Amino acid sequence: MNKCNNQPVITLKTTHKQGGREFTIMIQKESEGGYSGQCLEIPGVISQGETLGELKKNMREAIQLSVEYLKDKAKSENKKIVKISA
Repeated sequence: MNKCNNQPVITLKTTHKQGGREFTIMIQKESEGGYSGQCLEIPGVISQGETLGELKKNMREAIQLSVEYLKDKAKSENKKIVKISA
């Protein structure tokens, strides 16, 4: 179990599908209440929620906004987007 400010925290991983893609979310129960999450595949995509359900909803929205932003940025900079599978 991890600790944050000497408080035990729970770290879980869950996967969300967005547009046919799956993303892994590291979820942490916060010592002050609620949950925070971080998308492992897209740096900087983080969110929070009072409940796990609210966090998952907020993470889906954060991922969607980030993917849309990255697509728009690539298009405006005349960059190509290709799909690969690992």
